[in-house]
Amino acid sequence: MVSKRFFIVMVVVAFLAGAASIYFFSGNTVTIIGQQQSASSTLTAQAPKKAACDGPSLIAPEDLYAKRSVNYTDTSGITATLLDKCIASGQVSKTYCYENPGVSGNFVAGQVVYDCSYGCNDGACKKPQASSTFAYPYPVVWKEGSVELSVTGAFWGTILATPDFIDGTGKPYAASSTINALVLYLKVSNLATFERVSVPMNISRVADEQGNLKPPATRAFTFLKAGGDNINAKTTYLNQKVVFVVPEGEKSFVFTTGGSANIFFAVMVGDDGTIKAQEEPTSEGG
Repeated sequence: MVSKRFFIVMVVVAFLAGAASIYFFSGNTVTIIGQQQSASSTLTAQAPKKAACDGPSLIAPEDLYAKRSVNYTDTSGITATLLDKCIASGQVSKTYCYENPGVSGNFVAGQVVYDCSYGCNDGACKKPQASSTFAYPYPVVWKEGSVELSVTGAFWGTILATPDFIDGTGKPYAASSTINALVLYLKVSNLATFERVSVPMNISRVADEQGNLKPPATRAFTFLKAGGDNINAKTTYLNQKVVFVVPEGEKSFVFTTGGSANIFFAVMVGDDGTIKAQEEPTSEGG
């Protein structure tokens, strides 16, 4: 009888305790020819990465008038700087950081859109402002000798200071700093036929009920800055700015011209964006 030998070769992949082994069976012999470790047995499990956001978490009312930014890092580690921006002439998109979901330690960047009552510029709402040009006959006129001064217009709002602006301590304002200002525009005329005369800036703001006076940030008319303090005969200068630093939000002001005229006048800023000026009555003998 002829015996036959059967060789049965089987490949079995067994997964034991997370390990994969390859077995060859030949008769009664078993040979292990390889072993693979699963990823879970060689790597330590890591918590998922969280997003991070560096910037303001709240939007205060004053933030509407300033351009801000946040730095946001996503879960892939990519960082981007997000800026406030105008999305329309009258709207601004403000960026901020918040936790999402709550109490997760995962901080992301969000945006909120606000309406700007006075328009939007470079990622910030424009601050409230008002302006008016007064028609002849001008509401406030006074004379210092042969020089006649008239208030021909006014502006109220935020402006950039220039190096020639002087603060309350007598020091120049830092270049490009912003101030809340009331600006008076004056017409200055020397009515004399031949005489060249000096024109000091005596006008002041009445700061309180005690009569304390605040000088303007501008201490001289622009036509005098070229040298000297005089104005030629029969000469007129228009739009001479007198800049006063005023409390933010204050809309009613009283001024004195000082000098020999020494009259008082009021300037009122309306909610409609216009400005009115008028002379104040004075008591007799005062």
